[in-house]
Amino acid sequence: MGKRGPKPLPNETLKIQGSWRANRPGLPQVKPGKPKCPTWLDGTAKRLFPRIVKILFARNVLTEADQMVVAGYCQNYSLWRLAVRASRDRKVKIGTIEHRRITTTAHEAFTDMMKAGAELGLTPSSRPNVTVLSDADQNEKQNKTRFFRSSQTA
Repeated sequence: MGKRGPKPLPNETLKIQGSWRANRPGLPQVKPGKPKCPTWLDGTAKRLFPRIVKILFARNVLTEADQMVVAGYCQNYSLWRLAVRASRDRKVKIGTIEHRRITTTAHEAFTDMMKAGAELGLTPSSRPNVTVLSDADQNEKQNKTRFFRSSQTA
């Protein structure tokens, strides 16, 4: 049986949200970085990989450790496109075994793509959980914290 409750948010996200739980010990600290595109991706996935990396790196939510999640997203996107194109181009009769196989492949690839996209914050519902403040907002928050901390001790 899996763990109960929602997945824990990273400390950085909790700090941005102003949570008192932002100082949980024992969580690994990772630095932002751009992962390299794996050589085993197919052509469509290789073309998508740098676009996704650019989007996520601009939001400051990507690390080199995210390479396989991004690669999985891109590969499943490619597989989904391939299956959709196959069902359209082959003009397969509905209800046949071939149609079921293509439809199942498309559905599974889309489901896996959406799961990886949610982990990366590429879906509208997961996007608020991975936003990062800009440096100006971070400095303003630190100044407020310093101000209120000094007024409480006085």
